[in-house]
Amino acid sequence: MPDDGEAGTVLSFGPVVSTIQPIMPEAIPGSADLEIVDAHVHYWDPGRNYYPWLCDEPMVPFRYGDYSAIRRRYLPPDYFADARGHRIVKTVYVEAHWDPREPLAEVAYVTALNEQYGVPNAVVAYADIRSDDAETVLAALGAHPRTGRAWTRHGVWKVLRTAARRAS
Repeated sequence: MPDDGEAGTVLSFGPVVSTIQPIMPEAIPGSADLEIVDAHVHYWDPGRNYYPWLCDEPMVPFRYGDYSAIRRRYLPPDYFADARGHRIVKTVYVEAHWDPREPLAEVAYVTALNEQYGVPNAVVAYADIRSDDAETVLAALGAHPRTGRAWTRHGVWKVLRTAARRAS
């Protein structure tokens, strides 16, 4: 991540290379007092938890190109160091492609992060609605104080819309 001595971070997305310049509060008039809720963050610790795309070799060839630079621990203190100068007051954790066999373990992990660091304040969790235990997982997520608002997985919304149309 950029620090005070860097102009930005270079990311490679296959054939596309992008240089990300940090936006500092002084660049936006009045923003130093602006309270920000970051609605999409990821925290992870591949040394402690299994994320197939972060842990497995060879790296998963998918939409991000070479992502080797982020295959390391990234926790709330790292995030706040990267966001320094901004008034981040809350964050929303979005599932980070954790081991799909343990969706509730990811929620337990980020709940522990909240207890330690005060964030994340809400969780968009993973639920495979095609699995045999989908009802149990969804019920547990719905009852959890930090979830119960949204679940995600590619294609889930299409499946839910189709099921809703069939039900009506």
